[in-house]
Amino acid sequence: MRLATIALLLTVSFSSYAQVPQNEHWVFGVQTGVQFTEDGPVTISTGIDCGFERTPATISNANGELLYYADETNVYDNLGFPLSNGNYGSNCDESIFIPDPGNSSRIYHIRTFYSGGDLEYSIIDLNENDVIEQSTEFFNIGGHINASLKPDGTGYWLISADNNNGDNQCFIRVFDVNAEGITFHSEYTTSWTWIGWYPELDDAVLSPDCSRLAVSFKAHYIGLFAFDNEIGEITDALNNSVDNGGFVSNYAEMAFSPSSQYLYTIATNTAEVKQFDISSFNASIISGSQTVVGTNNQQSWSDIKLGPDGEIYLYNNATEFLDVIENPDLPGNELDVTTGAVSVPGAVTTYFPETTNFACGQLLFFDPQTIDVCLGDETQFELLYSIEPDSVLWNFGDPEGGDLNMSMEESPVYLYDEIGSYDVDLTIWFDEDTLEFDLIAQVFDYPEFDLGSDIIACADDLPVLAAGDADTYDWNTGDDTQEIVAESSGLYFVTAANGICPTTDSINVEIIPFLNVSLGPDLVLCDPDPVTLDANQLADWNTGEDAESILVEESGTYIATVSNSCFTDSDSVLVNYVIIPEVDLPEESFICRGDSLELALSFSADNIVWTSSIETFEEDVIYADETDEYVVSFFYEGCPGSASTFVEVLNSVDLDQVVMPNIFSPNGDQTNNEFRPIILNEPNLNPCSLSLLEVDLRVYNRWGGIMSEGGCNWTGSTPNGDDASEGVYYYIVDLSSACSGSSDQKEITGDITLKR
Repeated sequence: MRLATIALLLTVSFSSYAQVPQNEHWVFGVQTGVQFTEDGPVTISTGIDCGFERTPATISNANGELLYYADETNVYDNLGFPLSNGNYGSNCDESIFIPDPGNSSRIYHIRTFYSGGDLEYSIIDLNENDVIEQSTEFFNIGGHINASLKPDGTGYWLISADNNNGDNQCFIRVFDVNAEGITFHSEYTTSWTWIGWYPELDDAVLSPDCSRLAVSFKAHYIGLFAFDNEIGEITDALNNSVDNGGFVSNYAEMAFSPSSQYLYTIATNTAEVKQFDISSFNASIISGSQTVVGTNNQQSWSDIKLGPDGEIYLYNNATEFLDVIENPDLPGNELDVTTGAVSVPGAVTTYFPETTNFACGQLLFFDPQTIDVCLGDETQFELLYSIEPDSVLWNFGDPEGGDLNMSMEESPVYLYDEIGSYDVDLTIWFDEDTLEFDLIAQVFDYPEFDLGSDIIACADDLPVLAAGDADTYDWNTGDDTQEIVAESSGLYFVTAANGICPTTDSINVEIIPFLNVSLGPDLVLCDPDPVTLDANQLADWNTGEDAESILVEESGTYIATVSNSCFTDSDSVLVNYVIIPEVDLPEESFICRGDSLELALSFSADNIVWTSSIETFEEDVIYADETDEYVVSFFYEGCPGSASTFVEVLNSVDLDQVVMPNIFSPNGDQTNNEFRPIILNEPNLNPCSLSLLEVDLRVYNRWGGIMSEGGCNWTGSTPNGDDASEGVYYYIVDLSSACSGSSDQKEITGDITLKR
């Protein structure tokens, strides 16, 4: 059995000051603050870092639990962590928290700047615990800010005080914070002597009863304004009604007593706490009521503020303690300052936080009108209040409950036995007033359903998950329907609810996926290196292997098959290792001028192209008739190949140009070392290297003995290899030249002298 709590907030107007839970935390200075408890104020540690001359802000809830606080740049949660969207990037001078009258889960955070600038506000969502919206919608204003609860409790007044950058005018502007938002409401302007001494006011404080606004400026003067909290307007003003004393450049910080009768001030240079009776709203009477309550010779009080416990606190810079004025509604001559009341180490050179005045609203009952209750759960009706009522009476609208249907407890617990709508009546007696309120308790049952056991399904037959009958559905997939199709594996859970009564169930679904294996296109491999075939998943190969990939080095068809409990798929790839045949072309060829040489591959190929230095032939067969290198490129079964041959075109030799020398010297000096024919028109050409010239040389000594027989040259040696002696030798040479069908023959005889 669960316990559901319905919290109803009761606030009242105060004839005398009482503790306000929303202001029970003061967070200020550097890493420190104060919490006001039933046993008195205690020091707390925080994450704040608010600089000198900047005023922080704090707000708690109706139970006195800290919600948020802010320094000049950041908003922090109650644990001291900056909100992720709560860093504004610029320093404000003052800020204040105001609950959103139109949404109990949202709070306005409003910022101002003394030197002028748009009044900025942001919205904090308590459910998201973060800033969800920022705006600068209002016209250029600066100055100090206060806020008060409206008498009817429907909203708040936001009050700004500004001296328009020191032009001797004071502007009091009022904004309406209601359920629709924040809008400009009214403005009051007055001109005062000395109010333009500095470009900004020093302080502005609203009295606890919201009837007076005190404004101080840097000429030790204080002005008073009469404020009508019902209509949200300034109705009267007193020019320089309080002289705080001291030098012209003195400043004043202020606080009202709980009854709003007395105004307390502190000032630089004088180091005094003064009390002024402002109940008459008469300048001369107020000035004559001045009483010095206490003196600080160290001249180190930086701020003064009325606490939620009804005492007035002063921050002592020198001691890092809070000093206190007890019973501040007594005349000043009966009072004194008690020093060292609360230790606040590290909170140096700062001001107390800005807080909203929640004490000016009349009796108001905030309720949800209709509350949702879950069948079988005990419902806690909890009444929150600022001042305890005399008595209460609950009627839970359930006659079947008998005596339990009525309760005089302030926060009773009730258990409804059946679903339905119940009219709940609440009667409250408070002083002389009797207050009656009506609520509707709507009782819902918890949906009953079961998603069943975990599921294993094939991808071609996806399961449908059904949550049963309910008002609303919230699946972790984002769907809000009763049924969904489980399209992927994972944990599915759903919360089905009737009203606020949820039932949650979950189921684990495993979807067996479709299979797809692809080995890619067929492969033509032009080199002998092995290749990897990859199925990208565990597969059964026709090679007998069971792996994601295999290494192949032979031509063939390779097949990979994958399967699971639902599906099977396979793919094949043809691997062809290509061996290019050897190209049958000689390294070089010789032809006679006028002839041509047929060049062709000895096998079939594609894209055959022949090239020479001057021409390209896209032909299978070409006929070379010029001296050149001929290169052929081709593709054989998809693989590129190439080869080349050199063709030389030869001319026939003119035998009339062939002569024999008459002397030679085979002495090894590389000059005229052999006896051979000479071509006169080409003396550097060796006739013995010409395939078109046939030479038959025979050499004899003087006795007719043969020295060399056949061949193209004689090197000067005897038939047995000895060196022939110097002298004259005789020769006979037969020459024959033929090419392209022409031929010639010639015989030359004579003698040759051998010298060594």
